[in-house]
Amino acid sequence: MTYWLLNALTATRLLVCAPVWFWCWWRRPRRMVLWMSLAFAWCLLSDHFDGAWARQYGLTSELGFW
Repeated sequence: MTYWLLNALTATRLLVCAPVWFWCWWRRPRRMVLWMSLAFAWCLLSDHFDGAWARQYGLTSELGFW
C-alpha cells in the first residue's frame, strides 16, 4: 500500500461526493435522500478504510492526521 493509493482513495471523496451533493442541492431530485445517503456512506467508508490502512502500513503523515 502506498501513499498514492491512499491519496487516490481520499480524492474520490472530493471527486464523487462533492458533485453529488451540489447536484442534489441544485436540482433537488426526487430521490435526493437516497443520493445524499449514498454519498455520505461512501465518505464514511472511504475515510474509515483510508485511516485503518494508513495506520496498518505505517503511512501516517501530518496532513493525514488532520
